[in-house]
Amino acid sequence: MSPGDLERYAKKVDIQCSEEHSAFVLKKSGWNVGFQRLLVRSFFWCVALFFASQAFAGEKLLFSGFAFSGDYAHRTELYPYTSQIFAGNKRVLDDAFRSRLMARPVALEKVSLELGKIGSGTQLSVAFALNYEDVETQVLDGQYLVILRLYASILGFDRDSKSLVAAYPVRIKYSTVMNHPPTDAEKLKLFKSLYLERLSGKDGDSVNAFDEWLERFEKVEIKSKYSKYLRVTNVVVDEDAKKVLSEAKKNERAFKNQLAQALETAISYHNNVPVVPSSTGEAIGAKMAYRFSDGNSLDLKLPDPDYQVGFVVRGFRYKPVQDGNSKQDIYRVLATILIDQPDLNKQYLNEKIYNTNIVVVPAGTTLKIDNYATYYKTLIELVNELSRQFSKPDTSWMKEHVANGADAESAFERTNELFKGLK
Repeated sequence: MSPGDLERYAKKVDIQCSEEHSAFVLKKSGWNVGFQRLLVRSFFWCVALFFASQAFAGEKLLFSGFAFSGDYAHRTELYPYTSQIFAGNKRVLDDAFRSRLMARPVALEKVSLELGKIGSGTQLSVAFALNYEDVETQVLDGQYLVILRLYASILGFDRDSKSLVAAYPVRIKYSTVMNHPPTDAEKLKLFKSLYLERLSGKDGDSVNAFDEWLERFEKVEIKSKYSKYLRVTNVVVDEDAKKVLSEAKKNERAFKNQLAQALETAISYHNNVPVVPSSTGEAIGAKMAYRFSDGNSLDLKLPDPDYQVGFVVRGFRYKPVQDGNSKQDIYRVLATILIDQPDLNKQYLNEKIYNTNIVVVPAGTTLKIDNYATYYKTLIELVNELSRQFSKPDTSWMKEHVANGADAESAFERTNELFKGLK
């Protein structure tokens, strides 16, 4: 092969080598045997790297569509509206998901739509796994605020070994205002539109469940394996906080499940790390059941978490303050965050935290504040801001939201090192 042939072929495969591999710095004269040998060795070394990288890049995830997580026999209890949509047409959710996928080239490039046979070729797969469904109605000054929530996962799993590889949670929220309490039929219609159309909300935003999932999917990388795993293993509600749930007629189990979903979603989203699905839901032992739209069921083996996250809701506080021509309603949430490594009996984080919201109500208005809704909003704000600290500790935030103030910085710095090892 002549020097010109080598140069043309190198350009064809678009390989660029550094100056230290100067065999590609071709010259028209001065060729000797030693230089030619160096050239050939370096050339084949670069070509091998090129084709290896292309082979890796060409390995796509097997698209596995829509799935319910948890015991399928309990689907009407866990997902009352989504299960109705599915019962009416078992293809409708998968077809809508696939249609949204086809319209997004970046996401489409990452998957294969042709499922291979078990035991042949790559078995690394991805699915939209529904983890939680909820609808809430709040009465605000004679109007009805309707809030739809879905928690799903970008579920990466190995079909051959039937094991979970990675889960990236996705939170989907839609809200609208009605002048009457929503009927069950109206709630079902809203959920159906959230999956099959794009809903315009009260703030002018437009939401589709599958588009939200695909937008996150485009930004994450699902690897074939991970060296470390993290999981939310425990959510506790202290007796003081239970009184507020009881007064608001909220189911404690549902509250803990929703909070666990919110916590693992915030941790994953703000730190770009996968999680093992929360054990506060439908996980049984070391497995989680999934039922796919095509009728197949899998009990995926869950990896043992190296790190465990615990969260304690210690209490809710309320104080009204009259201030001239307005009233200030002060809401505070008290909590504790814990992160440990049980195998080494090592604790990274054990900090009391809190968050405060002040609602100003002008004098003479008839606006009635939903206390529970404000408490929950304050709690979720705390969860999100807390999760940001795991990758970017901020002492100014600690001074305002951590009982130990800036003295907690070293603990958050240790946690930051932990999260680096999860990516």
